[in-house]
Amino acid sequence: LASDLQIVVGQETENEMVLQELNLQQSDSAVYKQVGPVLIKQNLEEAQETVRKRLEFIASEKKGLEGKIQATEKEGNEL
Repeated sequence: LASDLQIVVGQETENEMVLQELNLQQSDSAVYKQVGPVLIKQNLEEAQETVRKRLEFIASEKKGLEGKIQATEKEGNEL
């Protein structure tokens, strides 16, 4: 579980940096999304919203993992 949490925290950090970079862009800047081996042009607002939703999902996944870790630690302390 701890390694899963590390992975999620890494994803969260990476996506926060992506959002910061997107927020620095001009509204008319070209933004591209990688889909497989192809880059597809994407609207800046759409890209920002996608990253925000991804961060929300990661936050809920992180919270769930933290809860599981706490439950496991509590079980270990009771033994």
